[in-house]
Amino acid sequence: MDQELARYLHDHLAGSSGALLLLQELADNHDVPEAQEFFRDLKLKVESDRALLEELLNRIGKDRGTFFKVAGDVAARVG
Repeated sequence: MDQELARYLHDHLAGSSGALLLLQELADNHDVPEAQEFFRDLKLKVESDRALLEELLNRIGKDRGTFFKVAGDVAARVG
């Protein structure tokens, strides 16, 4: 059970890497100040969710491994 939960949490961490990059790009490049604020606020929520995911992984003894860190970052940049 812990292994399946860890995999699920790792998958969400990896996916959120791409979301953070996209939200930052949208906030930086949007012309409408309200949209910029929306994207920045959403980015803060995703960062908060990531912290919770990492805390859950630590609690079950399955911290985020180096492979998943690199894989998430690469996937986010590739698209």
